Parts: sequence; C-alpha cells; structure tokens
Amino acid sequence: MTSAATTATRKRPSYQTTGISATTSREEIQKLLDRADLGITDIRWVALGGRNSRLYFRIDRRLYKIDIHASDEARDPDKKFRRLHRAVAHLLKNSIAVAEEGLCGVGEILAAFLMTNDDITVGEALLRLEAGSSRPVTLALAPAETALVPAGPTGTVPARKPR
Repeated sequence: MTSAATTATRKRPSYQTTGISATTSREEIQKLLDRADLGITDIRWVALGGRNSRLYFRIDRRLYKIDIHASDEARDPDKKFRRLHRAVAHLLKNSIAVAEEGLCGVGEILAAFLMTNDDITVGEALLRLEAGSSRPVTLALAPAETALVPAGPTGTVPARKPR
C-alpha cells in the first residue's frame, strides 16, 4: 500500500493576525527566561535602531544571542516585527517545554544562538561553512567567564536587575 504524503501549503505567514505588540512579546520572553529553575541569567535586550533588536542571555555562563530584524522592504515592517517577536517567544517556550520533557537541556536546543570567539553565533558559523566561505571559522567557544556581552550600538537596556 502506497500513501502519497502531501504537505499543506501555508497561505499566510505564522502569527499573521497577531495583534500582540513587540513589547508584550518581550515581556513574555522575559518572564519565560526569568524562571529560576532554568538557570538563565543576564537577560538583556539591545535596541539596534528601527525595527531591529537583539536579545542576549546566558545559560551555564555561556552567552547566547538572538537577533530580530524586520526589513523595511517587508510589506508591513511593523507587523513583521510583531510576528518575529511572537515567533521568538514561541521558540523559547517550546524549547523550554522540550527540555522539561528531558530530551536535552535548553542550552543544547538553542545551540544555534550560542556565541563563538568570532562574535558570531554557532548557527551563523555553520552556515558560512556550508556556503563555502573562504574566511576561516573558529567554532571554539570563549571561556564562559570571559564571554562578555558586546556593547550595543544604541546602548543596552537591562531587562531587570541582575540576580
């Protein structure tokens, strides 16, 4: 018996109808990451100007970075910015849920966002390797104690007082 698997074509982007503001999504992200049982520390948002922001946090003293960029060429850049924040909130929520089930730790699930010595994420480094970049990529991680959050171009806004 043969079954033809068909994939549903999505007619609209995820979170298309969201009316939830980026600020509300950031607050939700903050609340998710702020749970004491996860061991996530130094949660910090950096405004990069326009519809661009960056989230930094540490897991086991290792630095992670998630960039949120909504291009001005998007049909509705404000809506895109809101959707990206919703997507990150759900990514983190689902990563935590999978980790709670014991598959692996949150840090392992989010390894693509882990910072390397070259101030890029592991995901960016792997994609450069795949693309055949002539620039060498070092996948060595900075020692956790010395991996500092880079200063943002428009300043860093701490989400909360450090623990």
